[in-house]
Amino acid sequence: MTAKYPTSFGSVTMIDDTLTVGPDSNSTIVGRAQGIYGSANQDKGALLMILNFVFTTGKV
Repeated sequence: MTAKYPTSFGSVTMIDDTLTVGPDSNSTIVGRAQGIYGSANQDKGALLMILNFVFTTGKV
């Protein structure tokens, strides 16, 4: 966030987070959420998101 762009315009964040059966930290991992978030507007809140769900456990 800057004085020129209070929305953090242009910032990009990469994610690679676990997917679990439930919200508990000890819950079984079933995959990963991987992708990119980008702040897409100079003066209002706007988010561009590209997201893949990669399942590593479960039915095939």
